[in-house]
Amino acid sequence: MVPVARPYGVWRDWLLQRTRPNRLSKFLWDSLALVSFQVPIYVAIIAISGASGRGLLLGVIGATVMMLALGRPSKLD
Repeated sequence: MVPVARPYGVWRDWLLQRTRPNRLSKFLWDSLALVSFQVPIYVAIIAISGASGRGLLLGVIGATVMMLALGRPSKLD
């Protein structure tokens, strides 16, 4: 994760600049930033590891759900 931390931060900051000044908007845009950046990386990792078809799809769905549930920011001001 270290090599992608800075690019993800730049991507997230860029997207969050487009939010409305309310918590729901920031929450939704932050979720979009997380999923749109991290899921393609995860897809590449598990595809290179040999997953394909149904296994790849289920892995991506599971990882996306986990990212959204566990990757929440503690506070969006």
